[in-house]
Amino acid sequence: MIYKMEIQINKTKKLKSIQEEFQSCFPYLKIEFCNNAHSSGESSLKKNTLDCNLTIGAVQKDEFLDAIKIDKLTNISVIENAFAKNLDLSAHVFLESGNFWLQTTATDN
Repeated sequence: MIYKMEIQINKTKKLKSIQEEFQSCFPYLKIEFCNNAHSSGESSLKKNTLDCNLTIGAVQKDEFLDAIKIDKLTNISVIENAFAKNLDLSAHVFLESGNFWLQTTATDN
């Protein structure tokens, strides 16, 4: 397993592609994108989850960085803040626990 990645970003890239890249490097984590921001330690409602077939260009501001770098030492709040700051995208990371995905609200740091 790699545990280090650089997600390349462009306006035509689908959210689903970002999710797949993220999970291929961090198999026990998944990332979801929401239409509203949340603070560290705060959960997101399922109804606010964005359709993963949307493109970056459809959901974020005009100016953005072309990549987000993540490694195994990056804490969850830093990852979520990077998407918010650099892409104007509200992200939430989930942790696999058996057959369930748990929001990382208690473990953001």
